[in-house]
Amino acid sequence: MGVGLDHLQGLYAETSDPWGFEHSAYEQAKFAATRAALSQDGYRSAFELGCGNGQLARHLIDICARYTGMDAVASALTAARKAVPEGRFVQGFYPGPLPEGDFDLLILSEVLYFLDHAGLGQLATDIATRWP
Repeated sequence: MGVGLDHLQGLYAETSDPWGFEHSAYEQAKFAATRAALSQDGYRSAFELGCGNGQLARHLIDICARYTGMDAVASALTAARKAVPEGRFVQGFYPGPLPEGDFDLLILSEVLYFLDHAGLGQLATDIATRWP
């Protein structure tokens, strides 16, 4: 169903920022563009699947009354909590249970690279079922 948990943990084994999100001008511009593409000025409750070290969350937190990020890797979540202390971060590996909540913003960004065709289809079904 895509990349396994061992692979993800291996990516974070040496650093909490394996893609250089925090210091990459390209990645920071991509995060800013993601925020600029949003259709509203504010959201009640956001959920980001595959939040990693919280670098995208840093760009979104001020327009979200509540933010929940989910990632499979504990060290990534530690970094995310440090980057965005006002966010809520939960550990979980997809496919698996998604957090409870009435989210009006769902963020699916980098995590989509790690899902195969079947995983993408399952995620679409899970989202449509959970948050119609």
